[in-house]
Amino acid sequence: MMKIKSLGLTNIKKIFLFVVLAALFSLSAFAIEVTNPALGSSSANRGDTVSTTFTIKNTDPANNLTITQITSTADSKYNITFTTSTPITIQPNSSTTVTIQGDIPKDLDAVNSNYEEAAMNIGTLTVSGTLGGSSVSKTATITMQAENNLRIKKFRLRTETSSKSMDDGDTFKNVRPGDEFTYEAEIENRYSSSEDVEFDTVYISVESENSDVDVDEEDDEIDSLGADEEDTVSGSITVEEEADKDATITVTIHGTDENGALHGQKIEFRLDVNRLTHDLKIRKIAVSP
Repeated sequence: MMKIKSLGLTNIKKIFLFVVLAALFSLSAFAIEVTNPALGSSSANRGDTVSTTFTIKNTDPANNLTITQITSTADSKYNITFTTSTPITIQPNSSTTVTIQGDIPKDLDAVNSNYEEAAMNIGTLTVSGTLGGSSVSKTATITMQAENNLRIKKFRLRTETSSKSMDDGDTFKNVRPGDEFTYEAEIENRYSSSEDVEFDTVYISVESENSDVDVDEEDDEIDSLGADEEDTVSGSITVEEEADKDATITVTIHGTDENGALHGQKIEFRLDVNRLTHDLKIRKIAVSP
């Protein structure tokens, strides 16, 4: 009794409240799990209605989980709906799948800020319900993906004696200091003629991370690229005489279509610079009498 008195009634109430809140947090955090639904794909067309499923799991070993509501924060243009009706009762240590459906808008980006094909984060969903007499909820991320319609169809490097079409990850071997290349990049709009979506401007960048390899871009943009059309840009790459290490060349294209969706592609390839042992550099000549 002396110990209880020394704590004081106020402190006992605080400790009790802390224990109750900790128990409720634990129940909410660990008794319900929800997977992230991914709508669409890299081949999905804008304007299509797409669907997928996600899983809700009741990890509580003793109590039923009753789902009373599933909501979404996604913009109305995605028209997100859940085709599974509530309430849903999930037994202890069991799970259920729920179907989510949405529309791919015309302005959904195909690539991220690094011009890599990617699903876009369009909002969240929240699953709410009751478990063991307490309210619980869990949030998950909704993503959506559509096709990328601006691509590098071919990137060709040429020297006086050889020619090679370069893809991402390729290596042009046996490059010597002093070598000069010309390049041609074929850019294609993969929208079909029936879709009739054009790119007002397509931007092209060819860069080297090696200061001893110079890139001269004759063209750095295409003014307009219509549906199902191709265009070619060109330039040159020079390996300076001082070059003594390999070089990574990065080719990037990107453009926004007439509906506001960002498309593009990035590829990287390597120039395998080979300096032979007898390639000597004469820095200075001194003549003695």
